[in-house]
Amino acid sequence: GWVRQYTPSPDEAPPALVVLSLSHLPEKQALAERDRQLLALRGQALEATGPLCQLVLVVLPGQTQLGLVVHHLVVDAYSWRVLWADLTTLYNQYMGGGRLVLPAKTHSYRAWSAA
Repeated sequence: GWVRQYTPSPDEAPPALVVLSLSHLPEKQALAERDRQLLALRGQALEATGPLCQLVLVVLPGQTQLGLVVHHLVVDAYSWRVLWADLTTLYNQYMGGGRLVLPAKTHSYRAWSAA
């Protein structure tokens, strides 16, 4: 069979970091706009041509949030929980000013897939 793959150039590829600057809006309106734009980004990730992974920095009145939009082909539901736990650990260590250290892995992918 014939397989064709297209990889966009850096100029064509969507940005890896999307900044939603909403601090100029009243809080309630900013939150609604954040939700609307995050749903739009999620929809783009579900499209065949959309990005597989994007970081989203949301600047709201009085706070900043960081989000991650990942296509389901990249991370499944089980793996997402593992990834989320590691990201949370690293974030808490960073915010506490400590070293960024993850626990040793419990199983290799090879051992897991053979089980």
